[in-house]
Amino acid sequence: MNKFEFESHIQEWNEFNDLTYSIEDVAGKVKLASGNKEVHVTAAYDCEEFFIDFFQDGDALYSDWYESMDDPVNEMMEYTKAIALRYLNHPVRVKSTGWWIFKRPIIEYQENKKWHNVFESSI
Repeated sequence: MNKFEFESHIQEWNEFNDLTYSIEDVAGKVKLASGNKEVHVTAAYDCEEFFIDFFQDGDALYSDWYESMDDPVNEMMEYTKAIALRYLNHPVRVKSTGWWIFKRPIIEYQENKKWHNVFESSI
């Protein structure tokens, strides 16, 4: 993935009213916001890694990363956009799973009165 490929995908993200894009060295960064929630997506061009950060009321909730491996970039960009849409456009909650120091947060969104992991689409 190169800079222009990433930018062309971002320019097609018409679903977001509050979108800002910047270039940070060898990566592109997109900030998406809705109300008190924000999603920051940073994509490293050379290794096709995606870093996604979730914020609510200005506080960091959770960060994660994934890489495209052999997946086409357009599929990874659609997946990333879907995650952001689910988080920004639905009520969310943060649950904790695990034990003791191994606890980690799980961000869930509510759709049709059911809770789902923000990284997985509802069925």
